[in-house]
Amino acid sequence: MQKALTLIFFQLIIPLSVLAQNLDQNLDQKQAGMPWPKDEWPTKNLEQAGFSKQRFNQFLSTVFFPHLTFSTDTVVVIKDGFLVHEEYAHGFSRNRKHALFSLGKTVIAALVGVMELEGLIHRNETVNRYYPKLDPLGVSQITITHLLNMSSGIEWIEEDRENLLQSDPWFALYSKASYKDMPLWVARHPVAHKPGIKFNYSSGDSALLTAVIRGALGEHRHASYPWEKLFTPLGMKSMSIERDSAGNLGLHAIAYSSPLDIAKVGLLYLENGLVNGQRLWPRDWLDFSNKMAPAQYNGTDPNDRNLQNNQAYGAQIWLNVKRPGDGERPYPELPANALLGLGTRGQILLILPDEKLIFVRTATDSELSIKARKKYRHDIFKLLYGSLSQGARS
Repeated sequence: MQKALTLIFFQLIIPLSVLAQNLDQNLDQKQAGMPWPKDEWPTKNLEQAGFSKQRFNQFLSTVFFPHLTFSTDTVVVIKDGFLVHEEYAHGFSRNRKHALFSLGKTVIAALVGVMELEGLIHRNETVNRYYPKLDPLGVSQITITHLLNMSSGIEWIEEDRENLLQSDPWFALYSKASYKDMPLWVARHPVAHKPGIKFNYSSGDSALLTAVIRGALGEHRHASYPWEKLFTPLGMKSMSIERDSAGNLGLHAIAYSSPLDIAKVGLLYLENGLVNGQRLWPRDWLDFSNKMAPAQYNGTDPNDRNLQNNQAYGAQIWLNVKRPGDGERPYPELPANALLGLGTRGQILLILPDEKLIFVRTATDSELSIKARKKYRHDIFKLLYGSLSQGARS
């Protein structure tokens, strides 16, 4: 009798799970709203897309204005899935790759989401499950979420206001010791805080994520998986990533892509992981990415030497919300749900979900002041958003 009831139970459960899966797939297909670019982005002119041509030209004049320390190489603007404007300078073109620097961190988060949907990894797992080299170093309680949220507790100075030579990324990218094995070099840093307690923007945390990805995929898959499961489905034909001497992918800092391909990462965020009705990451991944790192609720030391700790942060992406103690949003000229992928020397991926707008700027800025860099972003964001007609805004 018990065996018969068990059989009936599983006969009921399996069809229900299949039904739920089919319902999810049908829902995904209905939600896939914007056209996904294949070889070429579909286009609209400025007026068709809801921009004021006069105000948009003011934006372009500012973003391409010849400046001693700000040097825009490319601008791409996507609205509702349509290419509205692309412009190139300094020898760049639509097919020429540009260095992403830390903008690659946002791509890492997308890749982790893809792996989680496939059951290869989970955000709440501890890092040492996939990168056991951390275990003997006393940081075995660090989770993948801690790394995504930049709160591992590992000591790291991203950008020292007083002495750039104290900035860890300089050694990570240009020292022979680090380039032998970047994640291991990071893992050997001292542990300054218990995981999850202190937010500290750290390229080191992102480098450890690349090691986690490698460990979860195994040696035979990690070198090709990003292209097979993320870049190819997105149509990103230009993506290339450097490796360190140990074979670790440097997606957090030394990756290259064309601006139009970078925009496809923005479109993935706008579509919450859907590509032509095919789901690439879990349904809740975008909500997870948009939540401020819990450690930021503990506040930030105003005397902290690391100037990167000055804005709300989600899962490897910057947010436009107030942290405790902030007087206003980081970019009050933009909607509160704006998302930003940023890279040193002026790389920008701006995503406005309500307006379905994607803005990509690649650049070769030499400005060192974070205050000046942020003011520049304020200026161009205000002009770009202000060039949208009222009806094109949410």
